[in-house]
Amino acid sequence: MQKLLDVTRESLDRAIDKMRAGNRLGDVGHAVQSWVEQHGYSVVREFVGHGIGTKMHDEPNLPNYGDEGHGARLQEGMVIAVEPMVNAGRPEVRMREMQKLLDVTRESLDRAIDKMRAGNRLGDVGHAVQSWVEQHGYSVVREFVGHGIGTKMHDEPNLPNYGDEGHGARLQEGMVIAVEPMVNAGRPEVRMRDEWVAETADGSPSAHFEHTVAITANGPWILTRPKEMTGPSW
Repeated sequence: MQKLLDVTRESLDRAIDKMRAGNRLGDVGHAVQSWVEQHGYSVVREFVGHGIGTKMHDEPNLPNYGDEGHGARLQEGMVIAVEPMVNAGRPEVRMREMQKLLDVTRESLDRAIDKMRAGNRLGDVGHAVQSWVEQHGYSVVREFVGHGIGTKMHDEPNLPNYGDEGHGARLQEGMVIAVEPMVNAGRPEVRMRDEWVAETADGSPSAHFEHTVAITANGPWILTRPKEMTGPSW
């Protein structure tokens, strides 16, 4: 964290050094971008510095990236807010990490559904999720679980996303259960922001996929698949 702060602060100093009449906006942006990327970080592109004039956010816009010699020329009398914003990781790396979390969570749902067969136990389903998720360095949320669908929206039995094979109540033909893997990239603990909103306690990303599954003589039947994909087997 200290390195990130130091690099960001130095990028501001380098940008300010380019804030001279005759230089171009691209010279300033390049000073930030080149320094930041040299240290393995990335600049935020959605937000930019800006002029201060008759409006708080006035012209010109000052991106934290650019090419030397490009953009409008700086002129004496201009007042500009110089605002380097730096991410600790490259955006494309972050996207790959998020995609992996989604892929692992979705696969854990498929593995859980494969265990939704009469005679198997709840622990078999939970173990299928937990073992796959932890194999990839993630954790399962323990405060929230899958559940039966019956006369109440959240009915018995509860279906945790963790467990031991061969343990728990047996699944029976005719049961309808919401299978809901919830996977955190970091630690498993969550906290309630308010009555409805849950968030990870450590601020790490989280993913959740869900299907409602009926247990039939022919195996699991996914009731919440799109219409063209419904059928007696998954």
